[in-house]
Amino acid sequence: MKSRMTATKLTAVVSLATAITHGVCADAPPDILVSTIGPSWFNWEQGDYRAYAVAHTTCNVGGEPLVWSAGTNQHPVYGQNMFRVNADGIEQIGQGWLLHGFCALSQAECGGTCQATDCGTLGAGCSSPNSAATQGSQISAGPKHEVNATTGAFPYPPASPPFSGFTERRLRVLRSDVTVASNPGAVWFIEGQRVHFDDAPDDGGVSDNASYRQVLLDPAGAIVALGGPTVVGKPAIDAWKSADPAVRLEEVKVPGEGSFFVASRAFDQGDGTWRYEYAVQNIDVHRAAGAFAVPVVAVPTAVGFHDVDYHSGELWDDTDWTNAHGSGVLRWSVVPSPTANALRWGTLYNFRFTATAPPGIVDARLELHEPGSPAELVVAVVGPASACAADLSGNDVVDFADVLAVIGAWGPCLECAEDLDGDHVVGFGDVLEVIAAWGPC
Repeated sequence: MKSRMTATKLTAVVSLATAITHGVCADAPPDILVSTIGPSWFNWEQGDYRAYAVAHTTCNVGGEPLVWSAGTNQHPVYGQNMFRVNADGIEQIGQGWLLHGFCALSQAECGGTCQATDCGTLGAGCSSPNSAATQGSQISAGPKHEVNATTGAFPYPPASPPFSGFTERRLRVLRSDVTVASNPGAVWFIEGQRVHFDDAPDDGGVSDNASYRQVLLDPAGAIVALGGPTVVGKPAIDAWKSADPAVRLEEVKVPGEGSFFVASRAFDQGDGTWRYEYAVQNIDVHRAAGAFAVPVVAVPTAVGFHDVDYHSGELWDDTDWTNAHGSGVLRWSVVPSPTANALRWGTLYNFRFTATAPPGIVDARLELHEPGSPAELVVAVVGPASACAADLSGNDVVDFADVLAVIGAWGPCLECAEDLDGDHVVGFGDVLEVIAAWGPC
């Protein structure tokens, strides 16, 4: 329960350097997060693949012990993912199976007093480290598809089909995605994520169960060092926003179920066209996403999609999403099947296209894959601006009536047509948008 962070708490744990200095609240429920990624790591290679494991430390910054039972499904599972950030955006390039926790240590690396317990719980304010060797254990890993990240439930013991080779079950990437010569200017990150039944997203707050850190690679793609501090309580998609302030990053919550993060950016290509880039990361929504749609009036070109491969016998397939353009909307959707490649928890997918319309703020739609309510989410993204977005009165002319419409909606506004600049407030910036579009549509 209650692994969510207030804005104050999230600010307090931005990195290990500023660290978990907020301490433990005695009345708070258990709250598990990755406080440190590192300091050690392992590299493996075989065929076309590399695999990695990086040490990490888990903290319980809640005020109650967190159950950590090795022989049942009442323990956390740990995932590690890898991402590449360059001038074009962010892509997830690797993922692995999940390590099942088996013993909690009672160390005091969480910035406060550790209320020590036995191996079967992680006490309030206590930390428990995992070495790189433990994180990279193939025997102790279970498949990702068995875990419901919303509830923290999974069968125990996990499935363990036969495997062979050094990269199976581990955080695995294609060599071509990590060789420096093939990826000029790229920066790589490892993300750690925790899932626990007593730390489930039941209050719709900010998800804090993922943290990330830069890794430095040699020319062949082996980790040789860690760069900068661990960015605590934020998913790796934040690395794109940190590298490029022009990126728009929004958290989209499914109340009681978890969070998606949606990042968007427009690139002026200098020839009268703009490339639009989107990254959508599912943190812990078990219902997954099955479609992503952006308003695009003119026919787009260079439409693309990127996902991250499953491997080692995971249930989900790797079939790319298809796309279609019609009625002024470009929509990507998963290919239906019993093992459909929906945007499932702990993964980030990319959507991209080129258009002739300059950027503005538009409403994209993220459709959930499994049944339930809500069936879809609306999120403000950077996208091709409609010539008539400022025609709020609907008379096919942007004029004084639209200024009055903005004034009539003045003030905070999460999702409304009058918020033309997308800052969630109807104000003077939106009046300027109306003036800039003045005249017939």
